[in-house]
Amino acid sequence: MREPGADLPAIREEEDPAGSEDAIREADDAAAAQVIPPEVLEHLPAEQKKQLLTAITTMLSIGPMPNPIAAKMTPTHISKVLDLQEKDMTFTYQDRRDSRLQSTVVFLVVLILGVAVVLILALNGHDSTLDKLIPIGAGLAGGFGSGYAVGRRRS
Repeated sequence: MREPGADLPAIREEEDPAGSEDAIREADDAAAAQVIPPEVLEHLPAEQKKQLLTAITTMLSIGPMPNPIAAKMTPTHISKVLDLQEKDMTFTYQDRRDSRLQSTVVFLVVLILGVAVVLILALNGHDSTLDKLIPIGAGLAGGFGSGYAVGRRRS
């Protein structure tokens, strides 16, 4: 079985740093020749073969322009990109974990302080203050819970 791209002409920057039109045309023709099986191309007259390769090359070149940086990527660059992506994923995971921990600590502190205030007021006999404070606290807790749920749903 043939290796993909085995019959493409090799273009090296040392030989032709500017990239001559002939070398580009040869590469385009070779790419077009890979689309059509070689057996079909062998049986075509030279003029029709040239027209067919030109048409296919045109069709192949109509797509989006390739990124010029992507053509210069080496395995070293790809390894660096993958390493940076892994670091980014690690930092994202750590950030989420820290954010959840912080939210849990804040929730527990507010809950403990709220219970402490209610207990202090109840033990000292401030029933009228508790009658006003408990509905206010319940409203604040419900508003916080609703806002939290809406925020989670949007993200």
